[in-house]
Amino acid sequence: MTLFRTVFLLVGMLACKSSFQISEIAESEGDDPGECSDGADNDEDGDFDCNDTDCAGAPDCCDDSDGDGICDSDDACSGDDGPDTDGDGVCDSDDVCPGEDDTVDADLDGVPDACDPCPDDALDDSDDDGVCDGVDACPGFDDALDSDTDGVADGCDSCPEDNPDDTDGDEVCDSDDVCPDEDDVEDLDENGTPDCLEECALCPTSCLPDNTCCPPGGFCPSDDTSLSGQNSFDVVYIPAGVTVSCTGSAPLQINVSGKVWVEGLLVADGENGMGGSGSDTVGTCGGYGGGDGFRACTSSATTFCQTDSTSEQQCWDNIHPDEVVVGSVCAWLSNAPGQPGYGPGAGAGGGMAHPLHNSAPGASGGGGGGSYLDLGFDGDDGTTTCSTSPPGGVPGITVAYGGGVPDGGSGGGAGGQARAGACGLACALGCTGWGGDGGAGGGVVVITAGDVVEVSGLISARGGDGGAAGGAVCSGAGGGGAGGAVQIVAPSLVASGVLDVAGGVGGPEECPGVGGGGGDGGEGLLLVP
Repeated sequence: MTLFRTVFLLVGMLACKSSFQISEIAESEGDDPGECSDGADNDEDGDFDCNDTDCAGAPDCCDDSDGDGICDSDDACSGDDGPDTDGDGVCDSDDVCPGEDDTVDADLDGVPDACDPCPDDALDDSDDDGVCDGVDACPGFDDALDSDTDGVADGCDSCPEDNPDDTDGDEVCDSDDVCPDEDDVEDLDENGTPDCLEECALCPTSCLPDNTCCPPGGFCPSDDTSLSGQNSFDVVYIPAGVTVSCTGSAPLQINVSGKVWVEGLLVADGENGMGGSGSDTVGTCGGYGGGDGFRACTSSATTFCQTDSTSEQQCWDNIHPDEVVVGSVCAWLSNAPGQPGYGPGAGAGGGMAHPLHNSAPGASGGGGGGSYLDLGFDGDDGTTTCSTSPPGGVPGITVAYGGGVPDGGSGGGAGGQARAGACGLACALGCTGWGGDGGAGGGVVVITAGDVVEVSGLISARGGDGGAAGGAVCSGAGGGGAGGAVQIVAPSLVASGVLDVAGGVGGPEECPGVGGGGGDGGEGLLLVP
């Protein structure tokens, strides 16, 4: 090819003359395909192929790593056969969502909307229940689990087993509702039972176990109290935690036209025996008192067997009605056993121990237990240095029920005293120890009802325990009182609780091994339907 291509341009001239003008156009290397790699100097400028500046940027004269005909320096996606097939401005090799626009990401979670299952939720489906968070009815739980098919997922359903959930709106699911169509939660008297189950939730007095109010003529204490003698009520309700004690000397008689509930304690127990110069045990609620163990130590008159009128009166004041005094009363009392208990089945007192002083071993006899339907027990014998054994008191005789209001329990005998002096001394010297008092007999409880009597608590008429001995030496302990009587007259009795008429326990040996323990009281009388 020549350096210049001759181009003849024929130009029309005026009609009178014409001429020809010749223009030569310069060639450039690479004007035609392959010129930048044919080894020739096509534009005859002395530079061959890619060394010619005219071939700068030509495919044959640059790096084209992906072979797409675009130099790497000009290729936005070098390394991709198809630089950006979907035209989203992201090279195919980096394209997250091929065929779609990677730049559209409404929730900014790095996943293009076209490939995002939840394009409006950055966390997509955080609880993995197949429902996008933005439309998840129960976040954190599986929307597909709906046991009661009420349209509310179990995880967000306050009553997942109920459809409808809470018909009466009391915040208790229908399946657990103890009062359908009423409020299970309201409990105005705060007793743990919903008002809907109690007819007497707003009672001015106690609510009875049958859900009625305690009537004005009822006996329904809310705190510990006492009763004595004869009483008449419409109903009786002694709730759990409340103790009703019998006081006074007369038997406790409770006449009730309606029902009786004893959930707490109804008590007519005999008094426990004392040791020493304290008050003697007296009978209460129809029971009998126990013997006085300190009686022979109350006055110096017994120490010296005095016979003046004042001294003898002091001694007579300590004589039991059933005792037979022989000779001078003070001399007799100086050597007498412990005072017997009171009542038809009273236990006898324990024998006196003589001599007993600080250095002399031994003990006086223990008091005998009171008896009722069952015999009480003997008191333990004592011992002395005079080779004698002060006998323990014997129990009283049994007592039969003769009808009507029962008798109370009989008292236990007192333990014997101890005195100093030589063996065989007719008038023993100073009182070195005294016996324990006998326990009082249990009282009497009579309930006469026109309706059922329910006892889930305790009705008790136990005998009192015998008292311990006192003083410088070992004297005898008191005997236990006999159990009293519980009588229930009613159409029926429901007793899941306790009816207790046991005898009292005899007082303990003051010095183990030498005797002087008190005898237990006998069982009392129980009369029930």
